[in-house]
Amino acid sequence: MKNDLWAPTRRIEKAYERSLNLISKWINAIIDMDASPQTIVDSLLRMTTSKEFDDYTQSTATQMITHLFTDNGRTWRQAAMNNSKGRLIYEALKKERTGYIGHYIAIRLKENAELIKSIPLDAANKATELISRAAYSGVRSTNDIVDMLRSEIGNLTVNKAKLIARTEVSKAQTELTRARCVDMDIKWYVWRTAKDGERVRRAHRALEGVLVHWDEPPAPEQLAGIKSTLGHYHAGESPNCRCYAEPVVYLKYVKFPAKVYVNGAIITMTLSQFEKIAA
Repeated sequence: MKNDLWAPTRRIEKAYERSLNLISKWINAIIDMDASPQTIVDSLLRMTTSKEFDDYTQSTATQMITHLFTDNGRTWRQAAMNNSKGRLIYEALKKERTGYIGHYIAIRLKENAELIKSIPLDAANKATELISRAAYSGVRSTNDIVDMLRSEIGNLTVNKAKLIARTEVSKAQTELTRARCVDMDIKWYVWRTAKDGERVRRAHRALEGVLVHWDEPPAPEQLAGIKSTLGHYHAGESPNCRCYAEPVVYLKYVKFPAKVYVNGAIITMTLSQFEKIAA
C-alpha cells in the first residue's frame, strides 16, 4: 500500500484550529471590555456555562469528527479497490454507523466538547492566578492588571487551541482507524512518521516502518532510553504527535524482512517468522 494513502491531510486539523481560535477572540473581547479584573473572571466563568457556548462546542466537535469520519472512510474505500479484502471493507463501511463505530463517535464527540469548554475555564483560572500574583506583588492599577491578563491569557488560549487541534485530530484519526480495523479483524498496522527530519521526535523516528499489533502499543520513549511519563500508546496518540497508523489491510504490501514490535522490543522478522505470530 502506498504510504501516503493513510497520511492525514492536515486540512481537518487546520479547520478545527480556526474554530477554536474564534474562542480565543471571544476571550480577548471579554478581557478588552471596560471592566474590573474580577468582572473579567466572572464573565469567563459565565461563558463556560452559557447555552450559546455549549451549542458552539457541540457544533465544532461534531463538525471535526464528521469530517474525519468521512475522510477516513474515503481512504478505506480507496484501499478496498487495491486488495482482496475489498468486499469485506465495503460491507463493513455500510454498517458502521451503528455498533462499535457509532459508540466510538459518541465518545469522541463528548470528549472533544469537554476539551473545548476547558479553554475559557483555563483562562478564568489563569486570570485568577494572575490577579492574586499582582496583588501579592503590590500591583494596584486596574489597567496594569488587565494588560497582564491580555498578554498572558491571549498566548495561553492560542497555544491551547493549537495543541487541542493537532493532538485531538491525530488521536481521533488513530482511534477511528483502529475501530474500523476491529470491525474488519485487521490486527496490525505500520507506524508512520511525518518523515520531515529533525521535526520528528527521536522516540518516534525509531518506529518508522515498524509493524505494531493493536493490542500491544509500544512505549516509544522507553525504547529510546528517554525518561517520560507518556507510557504506552499508538501512532498519533501522544500530544502534538504527527505520526499515523497505516493498517496492514493486505500483507503483500509489507516489504520483508520487516521490523516488528513484539514483547516490548523491536525485532527484524522474515515473512514466515511474522506469519507465525500474526494470526
